[in-house]
Amino acid sequence: MAKGKVLKVSLEHHKDVVLTDQNHIATGGEGSVYRADVDTVVKVYADDQKMRHDRMPEKFRLLANINHPHIAGPKGLAIVGGQPIGYWAPYVEGMMLPPFFTTDHRQQVGFGDKETNDAVHQMREIALAAHGGGATLVDPNELNWLLYWSGKGKPEVSAIDVDAWAIDQWGASVIMPSIRDYHANGFTSASDWFSVGIVTFQLYTGIHPYKGTLDGYARKDLVKRMQDNKSVFTTGVRLNAAVRDPYKIPSSLLDWYIATFQNGERSEMPSPFAVGVAVTAAGRVLRVVTSGQGALIFEKIFADSQVKVVRMFSCGVVLLSDGSLVDLSTKQRIGGNHSTDCEVVSVEKGWLVGEMKGGSVAFSYIGKSQHQKETPIPFQTAGQRVVRYENRLFVVASQSLVEISFFLVARGPLISAGKAVDVLVNSTRWFDGIGVTDAIGAMFIVAPFGAGLCRTVRVKELDGLRPIAARSGNGFISIIAADKNGDYRKIELTMKPDYSGYEYWSGVTDAQSLNIALVPKAAGCVQVAIVEDGKMDVYVPTNKQQRSVTDRMITTDMILGVWGDKVLYIKDGAVWHVRMK
Repeated sequence: MAKGKVLKVSLEHHKDVVLTDQNHIATGGEGSVYRADVDTVVKVYADDQKMRHDRMPEKFRLLANINHPHIAGPKGLAIVGGQPIGYWAPYVEGMMLPPFFTTDHRQQVGFGDKETNDAVHQMREIALAAHGGGATLVDPNELNWLLYWSGKGKPEVSAIDVDAWAIDQWGASVIMPSIRDYHANGFTSASDWFSVGIVTFQLYTGIHPYKGTLDGYARKDLVKRMQDNKSVFTTGVRLNAAVRDPYKIPSSLLDWYIATFQNGERSEMPSPFAVGVAVTAAGRVLRVVTSGQGALIFEKIFADSQVKVVRMFSCGVVLLSDGSLVDLSTKQRIGGNHSTDCEVVSVEKGWLVGEMKGGSVAFSYIGKSQHQKETPIPFQTAGQRVVRYENRLFVVASQSLVEISFFLVARGPLISAGKAVDVLVNSTRWFDGIGVTDAIGAMFIVAPFGAGLCRTVRVKELDGLRPIAARSGNGFISIIAADKNGDYRKIELTMKPDYSGYEYWSGVTDAQSLNIALVPKAAGCVQVAIVEDGKMDVYVPTNKQQRSVTDRMITTDMILGVWGDKVLYIKDGAVWHVRMK
């Protein structure tokens, strides 16, 4: 569908809908996906004549016969002028899996071992349902699943891109190299299990089963190691401290991972809830041993013996796992019962908290006076989420990003909707201080900057990539995105002062998260990053100066953040300050 066009579509077995740019979610592969209403998405094929020539409507009907509540596949044709142009499917909430590979996101949202077991069991059930219906998943990579986790009950995993499955006479040949079974001849249920195994192993450990450092193989030799069965269970593989222990995986499933990845066996993946014989830790994978000098000072500034710190805000407030907020300057609890997606900024004589509660945007004010209780603030504008950039708060409304203005008056705290920037809300994903928009295949960033400013910038280098993490600082933006080969790329944009353009840099990375701190400076910011144990990288975008500090105390499980111009990190639920000697 061309940009700016209005399309009236009849949905088979459903209803008529109208699609515009505001309904657009994403573009890729053979077409574009639109959110028609609260419960329905429509996939419109870029070449509807080829779709009909390939008899795809018949394939859609076969796939519709596979009934499973977490398979978001075709339910009926999408028809314009009597001709099918695609299909409709149920809309499902959720995030792609890569954020749940990372320890920092898991800690922030309270996603632990129990939730991982539930998610992996659901993925297994989905694969079994597909195979039982005569289909092969072919390419069940980490971007073709959505995981919804509210912090309550069980997580829900859904399979998407179902029209790409193989079934009956409709085969498939496209698969991410990172999950391909190089010992298989074609795509079968056995190759599916190998691929699902790779993705689920990353949910447990945070690392691809054929990564880590191994003598005789370069970091780029992923396919070679897959062909040689040299997995993380190979003697001599070294892993960063951020990797979660594979020997904590349920025993039956761990046995299967070892047999599959290390010994080349192929069989149906067991449930994590199956009973099995425990694996001993005799062959345990070793961590990297660091040997740097002690060049830094590490100071613990907050810890609670009962609960863990899960998030930090640049205003000097942290969120605990029980929903409490703590002021780092006084070490006192200043509020409670907050969700993991809350945002906090400093305002006159206190703090402003914004979050989603019961499907609505909610704000509250916390005064610094000892006797000041947390005060809810009425807000009339409907919103979908709260976004923070440094010390500014925004609400994502129906068609715009709205900045929040705060006032402390005699009768109490007030807020109002300030400046608004037009945004394609359904096709914009929000990260730490930045949005990334897929405008029917053309990628843009929505970036607040300066004093009360915000700009939408076209970034053609992001076209065809799937951003999974991003962070914005003063004049600098860092993004992690996946390409069609399953490689992850770190992208850095050094912005012009008015954000009218940028300098671009990109490189391949093993990380699915951004473990960086962007320290604000008068003329920009300084990026502090940890990408390997024993080393901290410091980069100044404005003058491109870069240096590395080696210290044996630096590990990749230190989750970086800032408090003003201080570099902090979370480790084992406590907050530390790190600085040069």
